Amino acid sequence: MRAVQPVSRRPWLAALFAGIGLVSSACNMTPAAKSPEVAGPKPNIFGDWLIESVETRPVIDSSPARLSFGADARVTGNASCNSLMGTFKQSGAAIAIDNVATTRRLCAEAQMEQEKRVLGAVSRVNSAALVNGLLELSGDGKLLIRAAPASAAKAASAPG
Repeated sequence: MRAVQPVSRRPWLAALFAGIGLVSSACNMTPAAKSPEVAGPKPNIFGDWLIESVETRPVIDSSPARLSFGADARVTGNASCNSLMGTFKQSGAAIAIDNVATTRRLCAEAQMEQEKRVLGAVSRVNSAALVNGLLELSGDGKLLIRAAPASAAKAASAPG
């Protein structure tokens, strides 16, 4: 019968167990969430919004950018040319939009420039408010995006 060798003769085994311990403890860690400190009531941002302006500049009428906030904490939409998708976290007036990805279509130069502004603004948003029925997304106290409910925009453009 073979004698059991002490751990000191099997350094690779000790290293293996140490590595497993580190990996398992890292898996139990939760990353720190980006939670901006913004006071105020929690506005109902769920639904479809047509972006009217980005950093006070109106959007191009022929390619209205839009955002849609879902109850599943996902944000989708169109950045002017390409579709966008990501996640959001809302706590009171504070909102963090993360993990934003887009499709990679090429459009007219004006649309691409507007898209760059939309995506830049979306990445800096840290608060949301409803003002006179419009969604205002701000970052560090500066208005970044103003959007109207898509249903109101459709009703206004419907032939009467």
